Amino acid sequence: MVYNTAFIHLDQNTYKHQDWFNDSDEDIQKLLDEKREAFRSLQQGTTSVSKKAAYNSLKRKYADSNNSKHFYDALKTIYRRQSSGTSLLLNADYSTMLTEKSAILKRWVEHFNNFLNRPFSIIAEVIDCMPQVAINTSLAEPLK
Repeated sequence: MVYNTAFIHLDQNTYKHQDWFNDSDEDIQKLLDEKREAFRSLQQGTTSVSKKAAYNSLKRKYADSNNSKHFYDALKTIYRRQSSGTSLLLNADYSTMLTEKSAILKRWVEHFNNFLNRPFSIIAEVIDCMPQVAINTSLAEPLK
């Protein structure tokens, strides 16, 4: 009751943030589209053609402006050693390194089977020491 009366008679504060720029400005819209396209190409991965083309254009830009630090950073990014899709793994007895993808996958299957399907043992003395509690059958009935 009090809330409804206050809601009717008191003025509500509504805050509206003012935009920093006009969305219809063509220059700003062009920059935003360029930014979105650059982000999309970044998301496609390190081996994508568009990413390499973007780095090549940066390399040209840095070379033209005599910016050697950024130029060599771009070179390192383009020509650095590419990471392989899988890492090497030792077999179960740690004697040999597995390099084939199928052997690595089989080793992971073996590892998780051993890890998740361990045999367990129950110690009877521990079970006997636990206090016995009466079964509450009312918990099995559905709520009304």
